[in-house]
Amino acid sequence: MQPTLMGYIHYARGGVAQNSNQAIDEYQTSVEWANMAGNQLGALRVKQLIADLQAAQAAPIEALAIQVRTLIGLPSHGAAFYNWLTIRSLILPLAQLEADEHLAVLAGGAQDFAAKA
Repeated sequence: MQPTLMGYIHYARGGVAQNSNQAIDEYQTSVEWANMAGNQLGALRVKQLIADLQAAQAAPIEALAIQVRTLIGLPSHGAAFYNWLTIRSLILPLAQLEADEHLAVLAGGAQDFAAKA
């Protein structure tokens, strides 16, 4: 089978999975196939989905750690969309932790970026 096709099959199966753990397993397999196909951006997108599912099941401090690890693992160029998805995912755990100062810094950075874009 073609790796790209297999990656999409597992991606679709993850999207219709009955529970988060099953979705994560399917998405992990999709990442493996995407990497075999050389589809780094596709793998990044699926890794973001995995992080969101894992974070949704975690306590706020662990959810924050999951999303920060995801952000650190992203390349410094060519993945702006995924960077912003991950930054967006930091908002909920920061709010749950009442980390208002960090939220303000994040919001200020986002506003500054939007003004320059």
